[in-house]
Amino acid sequence: MINFERYETKPLDCWQKMKELRRDHVRHVWKSKENGEPLIIGTAEIFQSLPAGLGDYAGFGLGPNFGGIIRDRDLTVKCLEELEVRGFGRDICGICRVNLGSMFLGIQNRNRSGEAVKPDFCYQLHVCEPLGKTTQLMSEAYNIPYFIIEMPYVGRKD
Repeated sequence: MINFERYETKPLDCWQKMKELRRDHVRHVWKSKENGEPLIIGTAEIFQSLPAGLGDYAGFGLGPNFGGIIRDRDLTVKCLEELEVRGFGRDICGICRVNLGSMFLGIQNRNRSGEAVKPDFCYQLHVCEPLGKTTQLMSEAYNIPYFIIEMPYVGRKD
């Protein structure tokens, strides 16, 4: 017999604060150019000490629209189809595929009013080959330099 223990669940107490912080972050991304701050695309924010030398900057991550794209099934499918039309296979992880597809569709870097913002450079943590290639393709598409921190694989020793 399998025993299941039920735990009481409730909404996170900090949910509203998280939403407020996320909105502030996205506003910062869109205002970075006006404020003369570098805009960095990529997911290497774990290594913030390197870009911190630039002063105030905005971290683009996978793009401020990524969460909205993922929540919208039809838009996610459009991003995936765009990538396949360009000859990319399904052997690339879903995150890289949606990210590249959104870039090729021109929605990765557009705000709700349609205004586009161009990142200054890519800064990526290279933990897999598709992520490294994604960074190179973003660099070429936006015509910006890229910097990759390669993380060596540390696997089990059998």
